[in-house]
Amino acid sequence: MKNNKTFKTVVLEDGACAVVRTDPSEPQIFEVVATFYDASGAREYADMKNSQNGEQRELAPAAKPHIEPAAASEETIVKPNGASPELTERQTAVLEALRAKANSGNLVEVKAAVLAEAANIPLGSLHSVLQSLEKKQRILTARPGSPRAPAAYQIL
Repeated sequence: MKNNKTFKTVVLEDGACAVVRTDPSEPQIFEVVATFYDASGAREYADMKNSQNGEQRELAPAAKPHIEPAAASEETIVKPNGASPELTERQTAVLEALRAKANSGNLVEVKAAVLAEAANIPLGSLHSVLQSLEKKQRILTARPGSPRAPAAYQIL
């Protein structure tokens, strides 16, 4: 019996990349095996798993496939300081940084570079994290940032 499951890479809403296991007989179903911040790491991991998968088929074609638990990554779900379980580490870090800078009306005016540094995430990732927080209805962009004025966010 042949193991036809293959590993592929996908890009998630927040810009992170994931390696998924698929079965050609059921293409609508996939299992997330690992998540990565960069596409190259995800591709390398998928290639390595696919090459191992091919070796297993040659050595033990009748053996059941070994299913690994999802690899731990920086994008795992966390619950620090009452944050909801559906937030990633980056989303939680940005939300906590916003809360720390919020006024009594939960309004925050902050430049992107300052917010990225406070959340300890790369500035290039901040925009997608803020978008995902807005999609999850955790924040509302009251005013987009500009070179002259900081952005304003309402924490919901």
